[in-house]
Amino acid sequence: MHGSVPAPNPTGCYAIVYERPGFKGVGDVFNGPGRWSRLERLAETNEGNWRHRIRSLHVGSVATVTVYVDEAFKGESRQFSPSSDQPRLDTRFSGRIESLEMTCKSAGADGAPRDHR
Repeated sequence: MHGSVPAPNPTGCYAIVYERPGFKGVGDVFNGPGRWSRLERLAETNEGNWRHRIRSLHVGSVATVTVYVDEAFKGESRQFSPSSDQPRLDTRFSGRIESLEMTCKSAGADGAPRDHR
């Protein structure tokens, strides 16, 4: 990761994404809960554009992340459970992700995602 990357949510409600397999290359933090219907022009991430770039990811301890190959949470999807590492996404998803949503289980919070536009 480079530049001013946001700190991961201390509650464990986050995902760290990387542009290359093996958690290499440029990385960024998505703090949740949240829904990102397009992975372009992202104000709360360091890079601002993650469309077709995610090739590996780490999911925080209370987050569940679902990725989609099309915008607006459409197309083929895959869900990643809390505390999971994906050092190499399979070819159906690697470099093809266009939208992402994250729910979180944590004490005192509803865990419902909020939209990021």
